[in-house]
Amino acid sequence: MAPDAAFTALLVASSGAIACSLVIERLMTPRPRLLRPASAWALHIGLCASAHAVLTLLLGRPWFAGAALSAFLLLLVLVNNAKMKALREPFVFQDYEYFTDAIRHPRLYIPFLGWGKFIGAASGFVLAVLIGLLGEAIPDERFVWSGQLGAALVVLAGGILLVLVAQRKLPAASFVPENDVRALGLLSSLWLYRAAEQLRLQLAFPFQRLLPGEPVAELPHLVAVQSESFFDARALHPGIRRELLSELDRLQSEALAHGKLQVPAWGANTVRSEFAFLSGIAAEHLGVHRFNPYRAVAAGNAVPTLASHLQRLGYRTICIHPYPASFYRRDRAYPRLGFGE
Repeated sequence: MAPDAAFTALLVASSGAIACSLVIERLMTPRPRLLRPASAWALHIGLCASAHAVLTLLLGRPWFAGAALSAFLLLLVLVNNAKMKALREPFVFQDYEYFTDAIRHPRLYIPFLGWGKFIGAASGFVLAVLIGLLGEAIPDERFVWSGQLGAALVVLAGGILLVLVAQRKLPAASFVPENDVRALGLLSSLWLYRAAEQLRLQLAFPFQRLLPGEPVAELPHLVAVQSESFFDARALHPGIRRELLSELDRLQSEALAHGKLQVPAWGANTVRSEFAFLSGIAAEHLGVHRFNPYRAVAAGNAVPTLASHLQRLGYRTICIHPYPASFYRRDRAYPRLGFGE
């Protein structure tokens, strides 16, 4: 392929990849609005153009690069739709660890996507790689300024410029994922949430105000159980026998207090309710960190919690979780939340 033809081919392939990204985004639930701020469109186009240029520089095959970019965006949309169906929340930037966790803990994540979709996506990926490698040749003069190299650098520079200008004019995120995805689109909302995560947790925690207190020789045992799968099923249907949970009724009759608890999660994401219980901070005060507060804790300083307060009183604080310690970075977060073991 002549240098000029390679230059033109890359520009056409980049335009095609951007157009394809817009079609793929229309498959999302919730579906983003077409009428959105110009800055959101500019950021979407800039990110796609930049990614396509980088992939072309690495692979030397602009159409294969476009197919790879489209496949990745389609995977994001499939994961988003699966999460929306199971957990009633769109995919957010803080969920990117799902991809590495899906490799380390496949039996936990793949059922959410569905084995059929997973196998289909994996097969499609292998097929796309084979077609891309065998069906598209690398230009003879790949690194020529008037050819593929020059076109890739032009597209990359244009994409980066769009991103730099657009990100300064994006509206502020509401941190209600469904609203932000509808208003700004998938890529722009992911970009905003990524930027917001750079801000560290700076809050007044209720347990900061508690005095350390004097250590007591005889301390009563305290046990807190978070059972995410338990609830009073009798509230679902009047035909369920009352004696089904007779022991729960007995405990409630003996309790100093009992009742329903509002938690910042649905079906999963129990790190949110764990953190809310331990810290006493409501989700709406955490900004973007509400989606995975343990990421901020694991990367930052110790957080005053119920556990650390009890530790100051002389308690031995132990946390038991029935999954690998590295899951959700608990091995790094729990010591900073006041657990000695």
